[in-house]
Formats: sequence, structure tokens, C-alpha cells
Amino acid sequence: MRALESRISVRLVDHLIYYPEAVWTLEVGELDMTGQEIVAELRNITTLHGAREFPAENSISARESSLDWGASSSFGEYILELSISAVGGVGAVALGSALRTAFEKIRSRGHAPATPRGPVDAEEARRLLYSHIALHYGLNETQLMEISHTHSPADGVHEFSFTTDDGFEYGGVIGSPNEPLECTRVWKKTGPLRLRPEYAHIEPAL
Repeated sequence: MRALESRISVRLVDHLIYYPEAVWTLEVGELDMTGQEIVAELRNITTLHGAREFPAENSISARESSLDWGASSSFGEYILELSISAVGGVGAVALGSALRTAFEKIRSRGHAPATPRGPVDAEEARRLLYSHIALHYGLNETQLMEISHTHSPADGVHEFSFTTDDGFEYGGVIGSPNEPLECTRVWKKTGPLRLRPEYAHIEPAL
């Protein structure tokens, strides 16, 4: 299937039962690329494009849907959950390179020209990060208290930090030249590992 819209996310996790430590997300329009080809690009990240002899521990999920009700639409969501052990030592540099390679290859297969995202103002950036934190951490904006925002007019980068009532701190960046083009990154900055709701019955190991 070739979806009219796709969202591709790479989550860095300690374990699959926990919310991620960091997430990179790419949202694109129609691609000249099947879901299987997108999954293949995500698999390349698990070996850091050959930097590792064997894939890092990972889980890949793909969900595709289509609607023909008046207007037609289709959506694909592809998620790679990658063990944080993959970025130990020199792996952090290799992961950044593997992400950039995979995301830029996916963007290059778009039907529309792969032009850079235009500058966004602080409110647009804030709303986008709220939506990504909700998507990946299950928190809505009423649960987040903004504690800092920095903006670099020279390159359009917006970076935010938020805290929650239970002491967790989250952050996000849009427009960073250190990230793959068009990629939005969010992360958990402080606080213990958080179990996903579906695993709330599990006693964490001490």
C-alpha cells in the first residue's frame, strides 16, 4: 500500500514496557514507496546502517488504513522501537547518521518536491510539540507546564521544556540542524521510567 499520508517514528526505549526516552518523528505526504519499503528502511536503522554486526533489540509495527467515503484518504503509521543499548559509546553518532540517512531517503521518495519546512512561530511549534508528547507519552497539554522556551532566529530552531505535577520533565525541538530535515524530536529529560498503561499490572524490577 502507498498511503497518501504517513508518519514514521523511531523511539529509543529502555524496554518495550516503558515509555520512550526519546522519539524522532517524520510526517510526510504521498510517497512513491510502499509500507514494506518504509519498514525495510527502519530495519536498516537497527544495525545503524552496518555499524553493528547484528541488529539492536527492536520492535517494528506498521498500521495502514484507507477510507473511501465521499473523499478518499489513506494513512500509514510505522514505528521502530529501538533498545537504548544501541547508542552506547560511538553508537550515539552512528544512530544520528542512520536516522538522517533513512529519513532523508524516505522524504526523497515523496511525490511533491522535498522542500524544507518553512519557519514556524512559537505558538505553532508549541502546538506541534504538545501533539507529539501526547502521541508518544500519553500526556495532554493541560498536564504540561512550560518552564523554558528558546528560539534561534538565525536557523528557526524552537526548543521547549515542560514539567508535570509528578516531577517528570519533557522536552522537544523543531528545526534543529542536528536532526534529519523535517523531523520533530521529543524526549523525557528527568524522572524514573514510566510504565505504559497496558503494562501497569507489571511490578518493575528493583
